[in-house]
Amino acid sequence: MDGLKIWLLQLGEPSPLQEDNVRLRTTLLAEKLADRGHKVLMWSSAFEHARKQWLVDGDEVKKVKNYEIYFLKGLGYRRNFSILRFLDHRLIAWKFRRVSSKMEKPDLIVASLPTYDLAYEAVEFSRKNNLPVVVDLRDKWPDIMLEYVPPFLRVLFRVALYFEFRMVQRCIRDADALVAMMRLLLGWGLKYAKREKTDRDRVFYLGCSKPDEGEKESENISSLLGSIKGKFVVAYVGSFSKANDPTVIVDSAREMGGDRVCYVLAGDGELFDKVKKRSEGLPNVFFTGWLAKDEIYSLLKNSDVGVCAPAGEFFPNKAFTYMSYGLPLLSSCDGELRDVIEKNVMGLYFSQNDFRQLTKHIKTLVADKILHQRMSTNSKRVFDERFDADIIYSEYAGYLESVVQSKH
Repeated sequence: MDGLKIWLLQLGEPSPLQEDNVRLRTTLLAEKLADRGHKVLMWSSAFEHARKQWLVDGDEVKKVKNYEIYFLKGLGYRRNFSILRFLDHRLIAWKFRRVSSKMEKPDLIVASLPTYDLAYEAVEFSRKNNLPVVVDLRDKWPDIMLEYVPPFLRVLFRVALYFEFRMVQRCIRDADALVAMMRLLLGWGLKYAKREKTDRDRVFYLGCSKPDEGEKESENISSLLGSIKGKFVVAYVGSFSKANDPTVIVDSAREMGGDRVCYVLAGDGELFDKVKKRSEGLPNVFFTGWLAKDEIYSLLKNSDVGVCAPAGEFFPNKAFTYMSYGLPLLSSCDGELRDVIEKNVMGLYFSQNDFRQLTKHIKTLVADKILHQRMSTNSKRVFDERFDADIIYSEYAGYLESVVQSKH
């Protein structure tokens, strides 16, 4: 269709303003929509969530490739679960409401949830201006906040957050359509909307881009690559947080012992110091800190398995990254990811925090090279067939065009 004006709203992804960042969902969608001739404006935070640093000095628009990003400056924060983060997001939502009211109206808005306060403002704006709006469900906020509260206080905490839950309910209920990164989240959203699924509601997995075969190995981690050369490498790439706690990997390394198998943990987060301290005295554990995309490429190209260790049934984005490199997955995720792994014989499941079971699986793959190769081949095949970002976001972009057409 003719070029549309499309607004995309998200706050938590690594910014495409920095070329060393991995491109995630909203960035991939923005690029795909712009390639199809649409005028895309991404609304984002001036503060990068992952590295806790400022990207720009104030509220300003930046050109990135063939689309633009409107950065709104909040307060910044050091801890993911904090009053300051809450106030940061609320300020950005308020700024969006003030700035957007003075701008030329788009043909469509896609708002990621979280953050729910910014998504709420986007839906309210769309309703006032009779514009189609799609809410992209990415996480169970604010429900997930209750997991940080002792069980005996959760009822009280939910009462205290009454207006936050109401905001989410109105946001989801009033959207023209719901999109989610997995079936579990779509079901969660439909419960909030108090309605059945329709043809407008869709699941588009996160996926990821294929590794760049022309990418050179990063010199920044050449020392690490030298230390792990010739060993069976267990890789973890992700955050160090309560939702993604890699402590089980360190405990597995302690039980494994020896120097034939090594464990590389890449990433950062609020639990980083705690996890690193737990690994003291273990020569088979390596920490890299945050890695740029070329460094991730170098690490995973030289790894043998990838570990996913989040709580619950979520489908972590790094699972797609592991698959793209043909790595068997060792995962404690229940739900869809477990189904994919077991049905396609592309990895093994271990119970959450069960380091002995994780160690047992690693020993199995070290000893059985045929099984390892089979799982590796299956992992890459499943990625190519179902989780290649180029395919996912082409379909997502076409879907959004159909939403606009149906609105008119």
